[in-house]
Amino acid sequence: MGSVESLKSVAAIIKQNVEDDTEQVVVCSAMSGVTNQLVKIGELLEQSQNDSAFETFSSVQNLHFSAAKDLGVELDFKEAAKPIFYDLENIIKGVGLIHEISDRSRAYLCAFGEKLSTRLLTAFLKKEGVNAYQVDSVNVKTEGNDFLEDDIEWESTEKHLGDELKILLSEDKMPVMTGFFGTNPEGSLALLGRGGSDFSGAIVAKSLKWPTLEIWTDVDGFLSADPRVVSDAQLISEIGFEEVSELCFFGAKVLHPKTIRPVTDADGSVWIKNTFKPEVLGTKISKKVSKNCHSAVAISSKKVAIITMDMFGTQLSEKRFDVLEKIFDILRRFKLAPDAMASSEALVSFCVPEGFCADTTFLEELAEIAPTETHCGREVICVVCPEEVKGRPGVAVELFKAVAEVGVSIEMYSQNASEIAQLIVVKGEDAPKTIRSIHEKLATGVCNI
Repeated sequence: MGSVESLKSVAAIIKQNVEDDTEQVVVCSAMSGVTNQLVKIGELLEQSQNDSAFETFSSVQNLHFSAAKDLGVELDFKEAAKPIFYDLENIIKGVGLIHEISDRSRAYLCAFGEKLSTRLLTAFLKKEGVNAYQVDSVNVKTEGNDFLEDDIEWESTEKHLGDELKILLSEDKMPVMTGFFGTNPEGSLALLGRGGSDFSGAIVAKSLKWPTLEIWTDVDGFLSADPRVVSDAQLISEIGFEEVSELCFFGAKVLHPKTIRPVTDADGSVWIKNTFKPEVLGTKISKKVSKNCHSAVAISSKKVAIITMDMFGTQLSEKRFDVLEKIFDILRRFKLAPDAMASSEALVSFCVPEGFCADTTFLEELAEIAPTETHCGREVICVVCPEEVKGRPGVAVELFKAVAEVGVSIEMYSQNASEIAQLIVVKGEDAPKTIRSIHEKLATGVCNI
């Protein structure tokens, strides 16, 4: 949904499915950049910059009206979007009076992108001869824990959303549904978290008990490494749930991490496909996949800082587990989940996003617990191994040898019990050559079974 060209490509894919008699429900994200603009409107209103907020509102309007004109559906879209823009303008006026925005209002504001994109696509599909029917995702029921990233109430969602969509499909209407949000027990709109439109697709598949979810994006699928780092990175045709979950959390931004489980838990498959290259097969994600003979499936990375705390240097009288509790309480309050962690009796080391190197409050709170050292400019490299590596001797040796061959020292190492993810932390400037060496030695070439 990024641009007029992508809308045309999406419509062509949908039309082809109609011609092939493939039953489908379409779930849409907002157009490119729109959610960020809506977030910006909220920030501007809090800062009493009402004029700038309305200028951003006008740019959102202009983007959609311009796209509608290019698609030849200007009048139809204008009629469908009129009450949406009216509501958006009113919430801007309301928040602009008090210059304060609650999470509830922020969620309501941020959901307008999907409301607009679905009406735009629906109008264009109708013009193209598809019997499309726009649906707001009010029957995606959430638990009411958080307006900005709520949890799904599955039993109610499967009943109400499933029934709604089945009725439309039985009437030969093709639903075009908003992603990204649902409604909580009070009927208020609640978001599913950024990137939640992918998750919305999984919710639809689970509610209809359909075995296949297709995520259409701007990449061919998952690659064995970042092609900007590894020139011969390969498309992964098939990957398991556990492996892809690790990739999602360690820098692979192809899809929302929560998207996969509802589908694969029901023995279904998630496909990642390229909107602009529908002929490319893409990547299939499922619970069980064909055996992989290499030691690594894929490699991803993200920039971090290493924080090391001296347990023997703590001035607290509590026992070690009490000290750890205090550390995790600070991480919780700063909404941080460590990317990697290693612990001994003497030291606890963990990785946090690099930006926290400059957060003096965060570092000072940690230093009150125990002497703390911070090393910025690091990169955590996640080597995702196939399920078959569990119990196979020598995989870690292969990894360390590949790193040593390019003269790099590993500053931190961690492996989970499944042996699917091996994490190493190196200096940022050493990361590209380290990734290339690991990819060459573990992800390609002669099989090591």
